[in-house]
Amino acid sequence: MIQVLVVSPYGSVRAGLRSMLSGSAEVLVVAEAAGLEDASRLASVWSPDVLVLEIGSGVRPELPPEIGIVALFETRDEIDWLLARGSAVAA
Repeated sequence: MIQVLVVSPYGSVRAGLRSMLSGSAEVLVVAEAAGLEDASRLASVWSPDVLVLEIGSGVRPELPPEIGIVALFETRDEIDWLLARGSAVAA
């Protein structure tokens, strides 16, 4: 079972992602966060395998490197940050 933490400031985005991800028997959304402070706290509680994150505006969350990130990004700088931490990036 892949445990996922969903992070977005928009409740409708979080609900949509939860609904989409919950359609798989192999994925469990363990928590949702509206911001990075909550995301960091929930990541330490749940130890998710993957973080689905909206990282716009130069955000650089402090998360353990073993957590994979699927991100919605806005700039090349954000892509470079993702690559530097070992995340896969697809546009």
